[in-house]
Amino acid sequence: MKPIFNYNNENLFLISGKYFNERLYLGLVNEEGELWADITINLPVISCAKDEIFINGDISKELKEKIFSSNVFKKTDRKIRYNLGTYDLAKVNLDLIQEYKFNMYF
Repeated sequence: MKPIFNYNNENLFLISGKYFNERLYLGLVNEEGELWADITINLPVISCAKDEIFINGDISKELKEKIFSSNVFKKTDRKIRYNLGTYDLAKVNLDLIQEYKFNMYF
């Protein structure tokens, strides 16, 4: 198990799951498994591909830059307005998620 990156002196790892509509959920946890941030937000009425996610609007600009500096996420030019927010659409390298996934039994 290796961290996806270090941010604010914390090694961070990915966690993944599915929303009720089968879309990909991704989050960040620290070495103790404590939730650091939800990377994704589910926008159920907006279409996207299996390898695309909407970035949670609560993530700071600095953390978002760190996320996009990893080899797992690729920024797109697409921004989605939904309710009162605007969200970035990102591509995800699905094959690399496992490489940085948190495993509490390492």
